[in-house]
Amino acid sequence: MALLLCDNTVKNFPMEGYQIVKCCEIQSLKESFETFSKTNKTTVGVDNLQMENIIQEINMRKSRKANIVMFNVPESAGDNVQISDNETVKNILNIIDNSFNWSNVTMFRLGKIINKEKCRPIKVKLESKDIARLLMRGSKVLKQSKYAKVFIGSDLTPLQQDNRKKILREYNDRIANGENDIIIKYINNCPTIIKKN
Repeated sequence: MALLLCDNTVKNFPMEGYQIVKCCEIQSLKESFETFSKTNKTTVGVDNLQMENIIQEINMRKSRKANIVMFNVPESAGDNVQISDNETVKNILNIIDNSFNWSNVTMFRLGKIINKEKCRPIKVKLESKDIARLLMRGSKVLKQSKYAKVFIGSDLTPLQQDNRKKILREYNDRIANGENDIIIKYINNCPTIIKKN
């Protein structure tokens, strides 16, 4: 506990558990900080920008935890493309786990159609991160269905996507150089190259 005395007189206080700080010392610290801030304005500005980017990345990751992304889901043709995509996604989700009510699920295709032969991924917004995790773990059952080519992954932020691409490039380079005893393992949701056991 701190006691602030704004005058220069110190009265008889019990000293146990108390720290007496004079206002002149606080004022001196405040002036020192202001001087430091003025002389190091550019450094403080960069740090604030970096901090803002970190906070933004954390918020983006939190908002995407309850989402999944489906890859290789065939593009629908015709007038009711959105309805057809919704039905296809619900069919896929029911194959994985038919105990949930998928009516509250929203989904949409990512990106524009560039190549008719390539399927755009579908982002699926779920009710919770637990359901998303359950679907990603259970997606192995799709291998025995007509959706065998469909892959379900996490909804990654652009920073996570760039990091994943970098790790994959490094992994492929090391494999090409004859290092065959390595794998990519996710440690704390971060892809890492490790040696096989």
